[in-house]
Amino acid sequence: MKLIGKIIGAAVLTLVALYYGTFLIMPSVTVSNDSGATIQSVYVTLPDSTLNFGSIERQQKNTIHYALHQNNGDYQYRVVDSDGAIRTGRCGSVMNNEIHKRVQIQVNKHDVICSD
Repeated sequence: MKLIGKIIGAAVLTLVALYYGTFLIMPSVTVSNDSGATIQSVYVTLPDSTLNFGSIERQQKNTIHYALHQNNGDYQYRVVDSDGAIRTGRCGSVMNNEIHKRVQIQVNKHDVICSD
């Protein structure tokens, strides 16, 4: 009986470690709202997918991990401010199998700053 409990415990710990380990491997995009107002919506388009960050309150951030397999291209962002103003642009480059890549998109009152 104790052996079964140890086996189940080890299996659960292994699954938890694998789950959280994938977040260390998968690339991600983080959007930070430093604009002083709520952002209505943010979309970041990759060559093979679109990341929908939804609304982001002021001084908050949201992170989304995405698949390692991507065609080459760039990050295209679309930010809709609380007053309905739309800001679009491109930044950085996306390549296939970029392990642990972290892209930061900072939305300020007048501009959008990208870093990776």
